[in-house]
Amino acid sequence: MELYVVRHGETELNRRKVLQGNMDSPLTAKGIEDAERVAKCLDSIDFRFAITSNLGRAIHTAEIILRGKNKRIIQTPNVAEMRFGNWQGKTQEEICVDEKAAENYFAYFQDPIRYRPENGAESFEEVIGRGAQFLEEMKKLSDKYPNEKILLVSHGAFIKAMLKSITGNPIERFWQDPFIPNLSVTILEIDRNGIRIIKEADQSYVGGKTIRIQDSGYIK
Repeated sequence: MELYVVRHGETELNRRKVLQGNMDSPLTAKGIEDAERVAKCLDSIDFRFAITSNLGRAIHTAEIILRGKNKRIIQTPNVAEMRFGNWQGKTQEEICVDEKAAENYFAYFQDPIRYRPENGAESFEEVIGRGAQFLEEMKKLSDKYPNEKILLVSHGAFIKAMLKSITGNPIERFWQDPFIPNLSVTILEIDRNGIRIIKEADQSYVGGKTIRIQDSGYIK
C-alpha cells in the first residue's frame, strides 16, 4: 500500500507566522492555487479514499485534490496538528514576552529535548506516539488494500512525528532537514512487515525547493 502524505495548503495564519495547532484558519488564495497544482500532478492516481484531520484547512485541501473524483474522505483528530496550548493563535513576538517563554519557544524549534509543554500543550513524545499509532493502523489496513493508494492530508509537526517514528531518530533531531512545507508530498510504502520512505517533503509539485526549519519564518 502507498500512503501519499500531503501537508495542507497555506492558511491566513501560516502567512502571518502564527502558531495554529488545533485552531483553524482558511486557506489563502495561494493555498488554494497550490492545492490545485498538486491536484493536477496527482490526477492520474486512483486513490482508494482519503484521510484528513478534523481541521478545516486539511479537509479543504483534500477536497481540492479529490475534486470531481467522488472519493470518501475520512476525518479523524488522530492526525491533527500538535497542540500548542496558549501559544496557539500567537506569533513569536507575542509568545516570547519574557526570558523563560523565549527560552522554551526556541527550545521547541531548536532543542526539542528541552521543550516543556504548558497549559494543555502536547509534548513531542505524545505527538510521536500518535504518529506511531496511526502508522500501526496503516500497517493493518495494508492487508486489506495491499495494492491501493491512500491520500493523507495532515499537518507539519504531525507528519514529522510520523517520519520520526519510522526512522527512530532521537527527539533532538525531530526538526532535522527537510522541513515539511505547505503542500509538500511525502510517499510511504507500507505493508505489515514495515514502512519505507519513498519520497520526503517533495515540493516539486508546487515548484518549490527543500527548506530547513531555520528558513520557515517561525524563528527570527
